[in-house]
Amino acid sequence: MHRPNAPKSSPSVAARLVRWAVVAGAALAALPAGATPDERRDAPGRPTPAPSSERLDGVVSERLEAGGYTYLRVRPSAGAPVWVVTMGAGSRVGARVRVTSFGEQRQFHSRRLNRDFDRVLFASVTPVPAL
Repeated sequence: MHRPNAPKSSPSVAARLVRWAVVAGAALAALPAGATPDERRDAPGRPTPAPSSERLDGVVSERLEAGGYTYLRVRPSAGAPVWVVTMGAGSRVGARVRVTSFGEQRQFHSRRLNRDFDRVLFASVTPVPAL
């Protein structure tokens, strides 16, 4: 039964992340492989993230704030560190986190940070409780 004056429920975290992924993907435009940082910076858009479902646990070793986003360098227990972009404040340095990726971009240039990244994951980041 429809109640016209009933309060609307807020979207779930998953729904907000999906909406963010769609908006982030729409805001990015493709560039040819091997483009220089200046070409990426001066392009009318940004590269489109490739779909990804990577999941990893690790420790935050570096944290960079960029407006409404936070870049986290996460060191997994095995393998090389990975840069992760997430919405909001992210986690503190030293925190154990679980990263669930929904997109990946190689040769990414952050205009806010004026910094190039070889690879970033667009992901949700959640704390992992201490053992």
